[in-house]
Amino acid sequence: MKVVVLQKLTKEWLARFEDIEKEFPEHEIITFDNANPYDHIEKADVIVGGHLKDGDIKRAKNLKAIFVPWAGVNGLPWDKIKERKIIVINNHGNAQYVAERAVAMLLALLGKIVLYHNDLTRGIWHGFSAGAPESDMWDTIQDKTCGIIGYGSIGKNIARFIKSFGCSIIAHKKSLPNEKDDLIDKFSLDLHETLDMSDIIFISLPLTKETVGLIGNKEFEYLQGKYLVNVSRGKIVEEKALYESLKNKHLKGAAIDVWYNYPEKRNEPALPSKYPLHTLPNVVISPHVGGFTPLSLQKMSQRTYQHLRGFLKDGTVVDKVDPDLMY
Repeated sequence: MKVVVLQKLTKEWLARFEDIEKEFPEHEIITFDNANPYDHIEKADVIVGGHLKDGDIKRAKNLKAIFVPWAGVNGLPWDKIKERKIIVINNHGNAQYVAERAVAMLLALLGKIVLYHNDLTRGIWHGFSAGAPESDMWDTIQDKTCGIIGYGSIGKNIARFIKSFGCSIIAHKKSLPNEKDDLIDKFSLDLHETLDMSDIIFISLPLTKETVGLIGNKEFEYLQGKYLVNVSRGKIVEEKALYESLKNKHLKGAAIDVWYNYPEKRNEPALPSKYPLHTLPNVVISPHVGGFTPLSLQKMSQRTYQHLRGFLKDGTVVDKVDPDLMY
């Protein structure tokens, strides 16, 4: 088989593919280290990468499988993939780190850490030293009810982390689990019920046709005086509805790591939304870096290597993505 790796690799990732080459010399591995992989798509049996266009699939006439080295698969042309019955394999090696980022941003939001820090660098004090009113106090996650919209790998890790704060946890899923989960106080199939019962909402869903715009004007009606954390994909939350709810302080605050607008070129300045969300005091923003840690990259590379190794060895498929559900 010809394996074409469309991701530019760190030294560690490159070492994984060198191991593949040594173990399976009968297979050809093309990386940016030895060629321009895009020149080899036509004869690729396997592609490693998460961003492809219709034209790439059309060119790859021999393509049998795509290995996405992370969880999100919304960067793929699914109509063409389904038409060709190409297997897609993703991995969840970064889940616990994305969950950690979600909780860290929430704590920063509730604790007004960014606001207090920025003010104190200018000599502006908050709290007892400033004789500040109650409205200036920071908030706590302890004993809050937290709703997790999307109880997959990331959602389960969020639940694990926040349980130590004494939170009551509601998990929203499309179907009820078969096994008991000691972390969860209630499973709910009703999105609006979950929003209504929660003080804090975590969004950890994949982006699919069903989840685009899932949290819109109607859903924000249930979020008055509450907090929202989004570490999944920006488009799951309607952009204008989010901005207006935060600006009007209907939504008490939001912590956001995923966006509506990204730089077209690396190192090119780009605001993350067409609305001035970044100017609001009740927002903590982050540049989509939930999985951007050394250990996260290490685990994603390990899982991609393991998945690819099993596939090349005997056709084993692990973490296959359902083409209809897109996760």
